[in-house]
Amino acid sequence: MKTVRRVSVAALLAVGMASSCAQQEEALIVSHSPAFVDGDCFADPSQNTQLQRGVLDVAYGTAYTLPVVLTNNLGARPGTTSNTGVENGELQLRDVDVTLTMEQAPDVLRAVAAQNGAFVEFSQTLASVSLQPGQETGVLVDVITDGASRALRDAIQANLDAGARPIVTAEVVFHATRTGNSTGSLGVIDARAYTFPIQVCIGCLPVTCETCPDAQCPPDAAFVGPCGNAQDSVLVPSVCEAPAS
Repeated sequence: MKTVRRVSVAALLAVGMASSCAQQEEALIVSHSPAFVDGDCFADPSQNTQLQRGVLDVAYGTAYTLPVVLTNNLGARPGTTSNTGVENGELQLRDVDVTLTMEQAPDVLRAVAAQNGAFVEFSQTLASVSLQPGQETGVLVDVITDGASRALRDAIQANLDAGARPIVTAEVVFHATRTGNSTGSLGVIDARAYTFPIQVCIGCLPVTCETCPDAQCPPDAAFVGPCGNAQDSVLVPSVCEAPAS
């Protein structure tokens, strides 16, 4: 009988630990990627238009900036605070892990990784934004760096046809800490992995000078889109206004 009781207690503990881990995994959620508005480099949680896929024109060698909306999924518990007097459902953003894959053209990504492994797998520190239970916030992540963009351009030219448009999948995993409940890596909460496909191409995005004075391109114009990158939209000279969405 003693053995049975010990096994039962151990089983209950295991179930409790698994349940606790599951709750932690769901505490922080990436809900969606909001579209940029009128060239603003801002992840707006109230933006109803969502990005389903990105486009990066690597001819320009710029980064790809991914906007995401994060939600603190913990329920508010009035009167329950940490030993610091702070609501213990509050989360503080910490960092994000980024991993790139390319199933359509694995040789391309292998060439990029051979140039620098940090181009395809890396971490970024985030501003330690605090999220109250139920609160959401917008975050920007450079999932393809400018160095990786240039390496992708070279690898595509070496391995694929000039008009190729392979898809890079960016997987991001955000990390946060629970206020008053973490020391070092203890208490770190991992969000569920969020994946976002990005089509990469060379010279595929259209350009315009319609928003420039007299609709004329300045000499030696550097063409950009949202966040100063060659991504997701019609590109304009950096010194001209962005076209209205």
